[in-house]
Amino acid sequence: MDIDGSTKICGLIGYPISHTLSPKIHNYLFKEFKINGIYIPFNVKLSKKEFQNFITNLSKISNFKGVNITIPYKEWAAIIVENKFQSLGAVNCLKFENGNIKATNTDFLGFKLAVENELNFSFSNKNILIYGAGATAKSIIYSLINEVKKIYVINRTLSNAKKIKNFFKNEKIEIGAPKDLEKIDLVINSTPVGLNGETLEIDFKKFKKECCFFDVIYLDTPFVKKAKSYGFKSINGLSMLIYQAIKSFEFWYEVIIKPELIKKIFRMLK
Repeated sequence: MDIDGSTKICGLIGYPISHTLSPKIHNYLFKEFKINGIYIPFNVKLSKKEFQNFITNLSKISNFKGVNITIPYKEWAAIIVENKFQSLGAVNCLKFENGNIKATNTDFLGFKLAVENELNFSFSNKNILIYGAGATAKSIIYSLINEVKKIYVINRTLSNAKKIKNFFKNEKIEIGAPKDLEKIDLVINSTPVGLNGETLEIDFKKFKKECCFFDVIYLDTPFVKKAKSYGFKSINGLSMLIYQAIKSFEFWYEVIIKPELIKKIFRMLK
């Protein structure tokens, strides 16, 4: 890779992100599209003010094209931009143009494409159980709220689960699991639990055999492995990562990434 004064720069901002696969995806896409660009991870621990200053300074660099935002900065990113995703309260993709900042959220697009394509799942009139109440959970709920029947939110801190319900102000959202877990069609782990081998306390025997399981972490966590051991359809978040990266790249460079190229990326990472 030759880097010169016209090289376009994109990156990922978060902490901790030493495990990220995003550079592999984006730098592969630069090569495929013959774009003089590079994607760099920024593993930085910042205060809210430092983060805002960091983004502002990056937007002033003429060859800096944009960034993905991950934990713990997605909600802070939404504060510093004015667009339709500000109302979602979480932004994971920023684009810099002539000192201006444009924003979108590709998390929910990545999630929907991953579940629909990899689990062959339809969200229409389904009951969803989601663990977590952070920015990723918000994005997922945002993508589902108009299609599903109910969304049950479980979170270690009850007050944060209540904030999710108050944020969306939608009667489809309920706090806690239903008494009858057999009514659940999809279980989602949107928390970091499992990244280091931890286990969510779930009684898999109480779910119907048609239930599907999805983990946003792109490793086979104990959550995914145990679901598979009980015979459930279950996937980790690798496909979500790939699809959200594709949508970010399309947002930055206004290109269309065709299915053949998407398949190449899957083969490369799997």
